[in-house]
Amino acid sequence: MRLRLMLIALLFPAVALLAQETDRHEIVTTDSLRAGAQEEQNQEDTPERVPVAIVERVQLIGKTTTRLSFFDNRVIIVTMREGGKQFFFRKWTMGEAEYSVYLKALMSCVGQAGLSRHENIDEEDSHAKIYLNIPGRKSRSFSFSPLQVQDLATTRLNAILDDIQKWVASMPPSAEELQHWKPEEGDRVELFNGTLATVEEVQEGGVIILQYDETSILEVVPHDAWSKIIFRLLP
Repeated sequence: MRLRLMLIALLFPAVALLAQETDRHEIVTTDSLRAGAQEEQNQEDTPERVPVAIVERVQLIGKTTTRLSFFDNRVIIVTMREGGKQFFFRKWTMGEAEYSVYLKALMSCVGQAGLSRHENIDEEDSHAKIYLNIPGRKSRSFSFSPLQVQDLATTRLNAILDDIQKWVASMPPSAEELQHWKPEEGDRVELFNGTLATVEEVQEGGVIILQYDETSILEVVPHDAWSKIIFRLLP
């Protein structure tokens, strides 16, 4: 009997300690689950970020108004309007390398661009305005006439924007679509030479085999040649 009591006395502290550790583990686990649930809820409540146009240029030459928008998510948009009606639209997502180069070039001249004062040239059919929304700097805009001789920073800024605009405007209508296209057998396309074709086979690495509509000619098109051969995707 005495031995039994001694054993109980020895075991009781260990049992009590085990119970305390179990309770502590349950508390930690419960707190972790609550924290995880709160984090998921916060992520769900966070609104999707809206892209910001870092640089925009709107210029009127003759009867045509051209807008170039350079967004912080690497998207470039060029639109052209005449008489209030849009007749041209191109959207292109730059690769990270190209975007980094152009962004660095823009940042090198936006600080001083448009700060020099010039005598205004009143031309109803020729004027431009540039909007700057540079992260970490106060947003501003300035107007000028393409007929004026600009300061060095403004000249450089316009040269960079001209280069971006020319590049994006030269892209085929389906250039943006082709970036995200996952070809399947039976897909229809129009080629730059005006020929219509059907995707007969899709191989590894994005290689596709096209069959022309009017002939039985088959053409093998590597992935990096899509935008050079395919003018647009057909519905």
